[in-house]
Amino acid sequence: MPVQNIYPGKAVNSNYHADKNKIHFAARIETFKADPLNYGDIVMFGDSITEQGGDWGDRFGFPFIKNRGISGDVTEGLLLRVAELIYYQPRAVYILIGVNDLFNPLLGPIYVRDNISALIQMMQEAIPETAITLQTILPTAGIEMREKIASTNKLLKEITALPGFEIFDLHPHFADENDLLLQAFTHDGLHLTEAGYKLWTNLLKDKITVQSSH
Repeated sequence: MPVQNIYPGKAVNSNYHADKNKIHFAARIETFKADPLNYGDIVMFGDSITEQGGDWGDRFGFPFIKNRGISGDVTEGLLLRVAELIYYQPRAVYILIGVNDLFNPLLGPIYVRDNISALIQMMQEAIPETAITLQTILPTAGIEMREKIASTNKLLKEITALPGFEIFDLHPHFADENDLLLQAFTHDGLHLTEAGYKLWTNLLKDKITVQSSH
């Protein structure tokens, strides 16, 4: 696959990207082109919650951990840009996606599950040596999202795939007794504070350290 064909073109967007997010999506793709992955990297793959984590390599202490988050992205967006991962064959990919889909009243848990299942199947067929970790969707502070997220996470946990795939239940570590995002971990009810990123990093650190030694 020629390198120029592994990124979506400037006019390629999900049907469910908001207009402002279409501009950001294209800009982030240009950033990825300018700073491409290396073979064997570890990739954090998702939306704004991943993007706003900044330098994941610095967080984990391994320079080959790369940020492939795009604010406003949706499950279809990951399908549109997974070719970059397939080309560079990362040693591991950590996926967190779906909350932006669920904010759209036209979409729902089954849609999210089906797109994520298709994404994982595509990756496992093309890059079977890549370890894939699907993380459950984090809570938000909005009661109106609580049941949608719970229903989606239940479906995600039922996904079965080939060896090398696992689901990491990130959600409960960030949830209060009402299954809403803990105030200490958010500044706006959706995105994470630095305390939230530190918790996330600590939860994955042992697993990523083992993968980084291979």
